[in-house]
Amino acid sequence: NSLKESEFVGPLDVDLPAILEDLGIDLRRRGETLSVEEFAGLSRAIGASLAGEDGNH
Repeated sequence: NSLKESEFVGPLDVDLPAILEDLGIDLRRRGETLSVEEFAGLSRAIGASLAGEDGNH
């Protein structure tokens, strides 16, 4: 399943540093894998931000 060129969305208009901070994920963290819980929270927060559901980002 390769991504077709027409499916490319481009840069996301989200405030990623603010989302990470809200989730308690240290921005200076390097080389660490996110936990399942952190990834799920990040995925939900980005989805909500893109959908305009949270009003904060």
